[in-house]
Amino acid sequence: MVASADEAVRWYRVAARAGDPEALARLATFELLGIGSDTNGRKEKRPDPGAARDHARRSAEAGHPPGQALLAYLLLAGIGGPADPTEAERWYRIAAEAGEPAARLGLGTLLLARREPPDAAIEARRWLEMAAADGSPSANYALGQAHEQGRGGPVDLQAARSCYERAAANGHVQAALRLAALLTRGPEDFRDRSRAERLLRASARAGHVEAMVELARLLARSEEDLEEAAHWWRMAACHGHRGAQHVLADLYRTGRGVPRDPGLAASWLARAAEGGDARAARELALMIEEAGTLDPAPQAARAWLELAAEGGDATAAFLLGLAHARGRGGPADFGAAAHHWQRAAALGHGLAAVNLARLVMAGVGVERDPERAERLLLQAVERGEPHAPAALAELYGLYWPSPDRSRALEWLERARAAGDPLAASVAERLRADAGRAAERIEENTSSPRATVDTDGLIPSRATCR
Repeated sequence: MVASADEAVRWYRVAARAGDPEALARLATFELLGIGSDTNGRKEKRPDPGAARDHARRSAEAGHPPGQALLAYLLLAGIGGPADPTEAERWYRIAAEAGEPAARLGLGTLLLARREPPDAAIEARRWLEMAAADGSPSANYALGQAHEQGRGGPVDLQAARSCYERAAANGHVQAALRLAALLTRGPEDFRDRSRAERLLRASARAGHVEAMVELARLLARSEEDLEEAAHWWRMAACHGHRGAQHVLADLYRTGRGVPRDPGLAASWLARAAEGGDARAARELALMIEEAGTLDPAPQAARAWLELAAEGGDATAAFLLGLAHARGRGGPADFGAAAHHWQRAAALGHGLAAVNLARLVMAGVGVERDPERAERLLLQAVERGEPHAPAALAELYGLYWPSPDRSRALEWLERARAAGDPLAASVAERLRADAGRAAERIEENTSSPRATVDTDGLIPSRATCR
């Protein structure tokens, strides 16, 4: 009788050296998991994916279906060497046709993930049905997805539900989540909130984070259950779920389901932001900016905005440009403002494009380029940015190489029609410039270069989107 895993591994190595395909397959699994002592007898055995693939290949080439299925998995996942989906499919197919359950599941899953050819999903269903008949919970889950999404056949929610039921009954958490979704958001005759809650509660209590989040969402539909919802969001947040951290921060900020606590709200936003949630970083920056009266507050806000902007948050990049332009959290730097507005504009932020154009048309912080400013503003108009027409009026009336008053007035009318409050200040500047032009004609002097109106440069925060 084998007394330990180490002893089992030693005997499998003996059999593997003799070419036994089952021993090779078992040894491949042990190498993959780092089970047993190494070949030198040291107790600390680390996983060796390369050795696992070598053993699996020898087992597969000896005709052992479980070894073939394992090799296919390693090839598909790129474990122990480069990924090779074509070779993986070949080995899955050989083992599946020999009746290996793991290969039927692997081949069905591989084919279901393909978009081409169209009949791949049909074949996928056939293999998954065989794997499901073998009792595989994962096959039942994948087959349920195929029925729910209409892959390889028509959408059949009843069949999907049955597949999810079988998989969930065998402990498949993702199947339980999909079943709960059908029971809460599916057809009316499927609805069963209490059963969905039981499914989610069982998985959440077992420590499954997504189940905690889904249970919290379900409970939050009722104000009377909001306190328990907050409990499950807190549990998921403590497991590092960024979305839950964000929601929990909002609950502490508003006092819904928990005592209102801005400090805790900021703390949870910080955890979400540190985990890569760009929106949380931006919201934290705004919280600090709005609540902070001490000198460090703007610097802290700018630091979180930088993190959010690095994460691709267009609004954060816009606000970071705003901070640099206004000198919040550091000295005013229009060059830096232009840089961040350029990033935000590239992500589709209309106000950033308008502010960048105002810097570009006047040459503040960047090289003066009226034609580039025009391109930026016309693109913003096409995107529906309401502040762009007033900026175009400013460009044509004040900064164009040969000021074009008729075009300026045309865009000014459009700005007024759109209700842009900046239209009035631009109109006043155009009138003032026209008066100065008349004086210059009488004095026979050249026109001085206009400078940017920094008061009109930044639309108010209320207009930020």
